[in-house]
Amino acid sequence: PYVATLVTARNLMPWQILLVACVLSALRFKYERRPSARVVVLLAAALSVVQVVWELYPGLRNRRLDDATPDYVTAEGLTKMGIRPGANVAVIGFGNDGYFAYLGGLSIVAEIERKSACEFWQAPRNTQSNVMEKLRQSGAQAIVANTGSQVQSTAESMRIDVASCAHPGGGWRQIEGSENHVYFLQ
Repeated sequence: PYVATLVTARNLMPWQILLVACVLSALRFKYERRPSARVVVLLAAALSVVQVVWELYPGLRNRRLDDATPDYVTAEGLTKMGIRPGANVAVIGFGNDGYFAYLGGLSIVAEIERKSACEFWQAPRNTQSNVMEKLRQSGAQAIVANTGSQVQSTAESMRIDVASCAHPGGGWRQIEGSENHVYFLQ
């Protein structure tokens, strides 16, 4: 049996088209004899178009949230830098959106959530060092930090601008082709 667990516009649009088609096919009238039939068909088509645009516009305006390109680039960059599938990593500022780890076959063993990322970057260097030591003790081989604007949260309604507060210092290396950075712990 099919159970809808994630309701998104892209999953609903095909069903919407089928629903409109069913409603239109259920109407029984002679198209050429009744001008109201033409109005019903045009209204149903217009409402469908408006609904599709309504659902797609926010994603197109603010860059699509389901665009995995930044995650692929981050995963490939980490592989080029020597982080192999199966490695343990800690993350800063990704929240539920650390898809690069899945794509690279990595295990996230510790994290600093997106809402606390700016607090980490604004802390004194000795506090950052203490936190990074705790992350190393968790078994992480590297820390991957969201330091750009390409990764947008799919779980939080309020946008947190990590790029404005992230200031990686010495030891952090930018991942090739990505706005994100990595710090090797071991």
